Amino acid sequence: MFKRLARFILRREIKDYEDRIAYLKEDRDKDQKDLDTTLIKLNAQMNQTFNYQQQIDDLTKENTILKEYYHLDQEPTEEQQTKIRINLKIHELEMRLLQMSSFTSGIAAMSYNYNAMNAYSYRMWM
Repeated sequence: MFKRLARFILRREIKDYEDRIAYLKEDRDKDQKDLDTTLIKLNAQMNQTFNYQQQIDDLTKENTILKEYYHLDQEPTEEQQTKIRINLKIHELEMRLLQMSSFTSGIAAMSYNYNAMNAYSYRMWM
């Protein structure tokens, strides 16, 4: 009788341990999937960071070459500054001319429409 009771208790403990093992396996698998997902995201971020670093290095090299070639670190001479001012003034005048031409074309269109309406109304009165 004591043996039966001991077997019953042992079966129950074995069943509890098997259930616990199954639960721990499921938990481990879930954690493994989460880790895999996290590693994939981190790997993608590392690749993106590497690409950005490569772009930064390339642009830094290109910037250095352009500075040396065009002397961008030096102050422009008085002649160059005068040319820049003249070019800016020309650009400003060209923009004003475009605005004025669009304004005058708008007025011309309105005048044409006004004249057409007057001619139509004149014909209606006749």
